[in-house]
Amino acid sequence: MNTLIIANSGPPFNIITGHDTNGDTFFTERPAFATDLNKPGVMVTPLGAFDPNPSPGQRIIPRNFGQGPAFFSVNLGVSKVIKFGRAIPPKAPPANANVVTATAPTTAGNQKPPAKPPIQRPYQLSFSIYANNVLNHANKGTPVGNMASPYFLKSTGTSGMFFFGPGGGGSGGNRQISLRVRLSF
Repeated sequence: MNTLIIANSGPPFNIITGHDTNGDTFFTERPAFATDLNKPGVMVTPLGAFDPNPSPGQRIIPRNFGQGPAFFSVNLGVSKVIKFGRAIPPKAPPANANVVTATAPTTAGNQKPPAKPPIQRPYQLSFSIYANNVLNHANKGTPVGNMASPYFLKSTGTSGMFFFGPGGGGSGGNRQISLRVRLSF
């Protein structure tokens, strides 16, 4: 049996206005911290009040100001190996393995017989079951950081592989159970 527990804090993400206000053809301008909540366009969020059209001198929010959701996954694996086939005889022990020399002290009752080597078989059949995200914890992906999006600050998918690797799914999604059978010869 083996287990793997993965717990990470959420990754940071940028918050952007979604508008090209300076004409550089990039839509990555960050908003400012709102100083006037009555100004048109100001958006009040759980992270603070943001002004997507900052005036000169307003403090722009720093990069990676948002904090994504945490990641938690418990993975479990169980396997059983069955050996079969004609027994392979063990190799003979060295010729002097059980010889007691005159200089070695011995006591009559403490001498253990040598352990028998395990019986070797030429074939192995392995049965395994692996479960990713055993608790079926919903690991949400990084939220949308674009203020112009209707999904602003909402996660629209599951996180990628553990440690926030590329791609979706993996151990970040729903519970997955794999059954495996392997024959070795």
